[in-house]
Order: sequence, then C-alpha cells, then structure tokens
Amino acid sequence: MNRRCMMVFWLLCIAQISLTSQAAFSNEFDALLSQADNQEKVRLVRKHLSDFSLEEKIHYLNIAIDAAQKDNDRLEASDLYRFLGIQTYYTGDYPKALDAYQKGLQIAEDLDDPLAIANMCNELAIFSKKQKEFKKSENYLIRSEKECIRASDSLCLSTSYDNRGMLYQEMGDPILANDYYLKTLDIRLKVKDTVGLTYVYNNLSEISAIQNNFKKAYEYNDASTELREILKDSMGLAVNLSNRSNLKFQEKKYQDAISLLERSLVLSKKIGYTDLTQYNLNYASKCYVELGESKKAHEYLTQSYNLKDSLLGDKKLKEIAKMEALYKTAEKEKKIAEQKRRIETGIGIIVALLLSSLLGFLFYRGRQQKLIAEEKEKFQRELLEHSLEIQEMERKRIAKDL
Repeated sequence: MNRRCMMVFWLLCIAQISLTSQAAFSNEFDALLSQADNQEKVRLVRKHLSDFSLEEKIHYLNIAIDAAQKDNDRLEASDLYRFLGIQTYYTGDYPKALDAYQKGLQIAEDLDDPLAIANMCNELAIFSKKQKEFKKSENYLIRSEKECIRASDSLCLSTSYDNRGMLYQEMGDPILANDYYLKTLDIRLKVKDTVGLTYVYNNLSEISAIQNNFKKAYEYNDASTELREILKDSMGLAVNLSNRSNLKFQEKKYQDAISLLERSLVLSKKIGYTDLTQYNLNYASKCYVELGESKKAHEYLTQSYNLKDSLLGDKKLKEIAKMEALYKTAEKEKKIAEQKRRIETGIGIIVALLLSSLLGFLFYRGRQQKLIAEEKEKFQRELLEHSLEIQEMERKRIAKDL
C-alpha cells in the first residue's frame, strides 16, 4: 500500500512539473506541425497525444482530422473522430462527443469497413449506456459484435464483450455481466492486451464486490492498478483510486473512502476529467453523510450538483437530442437516396429492356417481312416457271396433233 501511495505521490509531482513545461512543448509542437505535410501531422498527433491535456488533445485531434481529410485518408479520419469523441466525453461536452462519434460512424459505413464500424458502435454503446438508453446501447453492441466477427478481430470482440458486461451490470444483472467479463479476460490474456486488461480487472473487481467477495475485489483492483502504474496512466489511476474508495464505502470504511476520493479528485481535476470529478464529489458527499458531517456533505454535494448541471443542463440535453435527430435525418436521407437510386436504376433497366424488346420486335418483324417477301417472290417465280412449263407442254401436244 505504501509503495502505491508513493507512486501516486510521484505521479502528482510529475503532473505538476509537466503543467509548467507543457506550454513550451505545445509551442514547439505547433512549430513542428506547421512544417509537416498532412500525413506527418497525423503521425505526430497520434505519437504525442498522451503528452497533452484533454483540451490540447481535442485541439490537436481536430488538426489531425483536417489533415487526414485533406489527404483523402477517410479511414484514418474515422478513427481520429473516435478518439475525438472519447476525449470530448471526458471533458463533459456530450453533444460534441456524440457529433464526433456519428461523423466517424458515417465515414466507416460509407467505406463499409467492419473494424471501423465495430469500433464506432462500441463507443456509441458506451455513450448510450451513460445516457441510460440501454436498448440503444444493446443494439449498438449487437451490431459491433457482428462487425468484429466479419473483421475476424478477437481484440475488437473482447471490447464488445466488455461493454456488454458493463451494460448488464448497469441494468442489474451481475451474473450475466460476469460471464461477459470472463469472456473478455480470456481473450485479453491470450493476446496480451495490457491496456484492455486494466479495464476488465476493474469491472471484475466491481462484480466481486456486488457478490460480497471483497478479497477478490481488492485483488482485481490491485492487478489493474499495477498495470496502470507501469503504463504511467494518470487518468486510469484516478479511476482506480475512485473504484477502491467505492469498495471502502461498501465496507463502511468511510474515512478510508474519503482519503482515496481526495487523491482521485486531485488527479481528475488536474487532467480535466470532469465526468470523474463530478462522480467523486458526489461520492464524497455520501461518505460525509454516513459520518454525520452534514456541513461537509452539503459542501461536496453542492459542488457535485453545480458540475452536473454544467454537464447535463437543459441546453446540452437539447443539443444531444439535436445531434441524434440530425444523424437520424442523415440516415433516413441516405436510405431514401439509396432507394431512389435503386428505383432509378430499376427504371433504367426496365426502359432498357423495353427498348431492347422493341428493337428486337422491330428487327424480328423486319426479318419476318423480308422472309415473307422472299417466299412470295420465290412462290411467284415458281408459279411463273410452272406456268411456262405448262404452256410448253401444251405447245408440244398441239404440235404433235398437227
């Protein structure tokens, strides 16, 4: 435990130092981008994405998307939109996150790339689950799994399984959720997906806690944290601290839970992870309620509500609805255009067939008329020959009689 506390302490120190040097690095990076061609811009942004704050990530991802589109690399643009949606979601700007996901999916569908479609559907499933639209989330996951299989990508399929597990856990079915988490774990262990393992270990930790197996819950949390320490994933460590505090809360160790939440809050605020910050503030309020400290409970709850209002205010909810409506409209227009194209193609085929039939009929009729004329001419010729033959026979008969 001490080693882990020290690791978090040093990560906080590093984060503080990095904030002072980040501005200088951003200036250098901007100069580097200004001299790069479109393909190089995309490469540089992908390589250094983890070096930036959330706001900077969003800024540079937009630059990379623009570069990919100018380079006509639509598949790259689709995947960059996926990353943009994820980072934007972390900041709490849900309408813009949804817009990015839908643009990425639209490109993936136009290209009919199964892996790109699956990746976008996975993100949209998570988004829909967080908005409590469970049926929509499940539909995205059904489609995602089909596309993963079409792409023959087991890693992609493990992501779909993991997301399905989280959906069923949210819907109150831990047994079914656990089945999908174990499927996910099996695949990720086989392919040695270190990053993916950090997520599924956390999910299995939550399920173990629901089953009152706290020993196993802490073991899974430790396994995830150790990997995230190796990866130097400050965002992931903030999540793990929050998850561990949740375990302490369930064990009624409220003071320990608050201590962990405070450490998680320091990290989540520094990196701009607004969604996690709001969650931590709300949970801290619950802890203080259990401890009977109503003043602090009210203070944290007020902060949580203020942040939640900024995340899910009426305006943003309307924007989300607007984005979904725009996407549905675009989908309908696309289907109508496709139907129109098919109808026009069908009409074209029918017209071509009619013209072909008409020309065939005219050709046939012309040929038949020619054949009839030839037969008629032949008949007249034969008739004439026969008539001459009869006349000759008659002349010979008369000559013989004389």
